[in-house]
Amino acid sequence: MSKVLIVDDEVLLRTMINDFLTMLDYEVIEAENGEIAYEKVLSEKPDIIVSDINMPLMGGIELLRKVKQLENTIPVILITGVSVEKARESAEKYKADGFFSKPFKMQMLITKIEELLEN
Repeated sequence: MSKVLIVDDEVLLRTMINDFLTMLDYEVIEAENGEIAYEKVLSEKPDIIVSDINMPLMGGIELLRKVKQLENTIPVILITGVSVEKARESAEKYKADGFFSKPFKMQMLITKIEELLEN
């Protein structure tokens, strides 16, 4: 069973993604910001991360940068609802493994997660 870390300060979106992934037999971990998420990356060792970009304390771009500095890099998919073009540029610069702007189709996110976990 693959472990997915969902990082978003919006409880409703985290819950929705969690419920969807749980139905598909993924183990889901949640965090409300990048600081908590990074601690969970180190302790829980997720197989993949889905993170919002704009969050308090530590955003998704900083989380992406820190995760990519680890030896065993974990795929990171970034999602955002604001400044889409700027966010996409940052996601590409720091080598995000996927990028979605809100609102997105859940099936597209699931397809991307499955694709990244197969590699």
